[in-house]
Amino acid sequence: MKQLILHIGLHKTATSSIQDTLAYNQKLLAENRIHYPIFKSYNNKNMTNHSMAMHSLFCDSPNKYRMNIVNKWDASVVNPLYEEQLRDAAEKANTLLISGEGISALKENELFRLKEFFYDFNIRVICFVRDAYGYHCSALQERIKNGHELLSENKLLTTSFKFKHIKAVFPDVEYYSFKDACQFNGGAVRFFLSLLPLKNAEKFVEKKSNEGLGYHSTRLLNYINKTVPLFIDGKLNEEREGFVPKKLVFDSAKFKLKENELAVIEHQLEAENLEIKKHTGLDFISTRLDLGTVDGPSIEEVIALIKQAKTQPRTIRDLVKRYCLKNDFASTTQLDTLDKRDVLQAIYDKTLTKGKSAINRFNLKW
Repeated sequence: MKQLILHIGLHKTATSSIQDTLAYNQKLLAENRIHYPIFKSYNNKNMTNHSMAMHSLFCDSPNKYRMNIVNKWDASVVNPLYEEQLRDAAEKANTLLISGEGISALKENELFRLKEFFYDFNIRVICFVRDAYGYHCSALQERIKNGHELLSENKLLTTSFKFKHIKAVFPDVEYYSFKDACQFNGGAVRFFLSLLPLKNAEKFVEKKSNEGLGYHSTRLLNYINKTVPLFIDGKLNEEREGFVPKKLVFDSAKFKLKENELAVIEHQLEAENLEIKKHTGLDFISTRLDLGTVDGPSIEEVIALIKQAKTQPRTIRDLVKRYCLKNDFASTTQLDTLDKRDVLQAIYDKTLTKGKSAINRFNLKW
């Protein structure tokens, strides 16, 4: 019988790096009789992540699927394209490898629909799992990058609700700790490769993708999303037309919750870790919570932000400036000065004292 290896995430467990690595090493996989398809989207772009196609195909309401709305795609048009590609991949493969963290978001009946599609396959399901706090912080970044406003909600983002659905459809699902995967020799991608029947794993070239947002970048984008929401009455907000959030990623400080933000959800974290253990057998109950203060962005980071903001719609540019003022990244005069290209170069040429926040560095006389 043919085999389907179904990698379903979860979200924020190096899935993008795994998918890009698999796609890059497609020929090496083929040498092991494993087919990793690269789908084409409606706009003819390569899709190494199978989430969009799989979710759109098997969910109950594909026209309400967020990614179809964002891309302004009609499910009656895109789904036949996805189905044709998926059937073609299934027919030609001895072992078919599908990877998409979005598959884990499907409801129980939707997962059954997927399973029925592969009725003549032996299905092996692989799932990486994070501890409650690690997932919450990482998922916050991703969802904020995708247009959500979440920091004011004080609501824990969870994964445990998915496990009941997954187990009901795929009782033999293999759960692995993402923390253990990261500690594997070579990291999470190499750990995933070790789970596959490969004779040439050492030849695989690893690709790293989708790095997390910085502390200040996350909070800036959340502010923008709150002020100019992505959707209004279920339709894309025209004020965000042309806005590219990743252009405003400007700092490298690790994102973490403030003490007051953690206090609101701390009691939920233990309950969530208990639920994870109940369904997966993985114990994250004693996981240390990463807290602490974060210094303001450096002057170089603020300069980079202002330069990138110039490429965005005026509404977004104004919000970036307002956010910098609100958080004492710079004064009005300093921001106005940064708008002058000749001064920008002068600042770059300055020898700056390390370890100071942006607002202190701006006080240097030049």
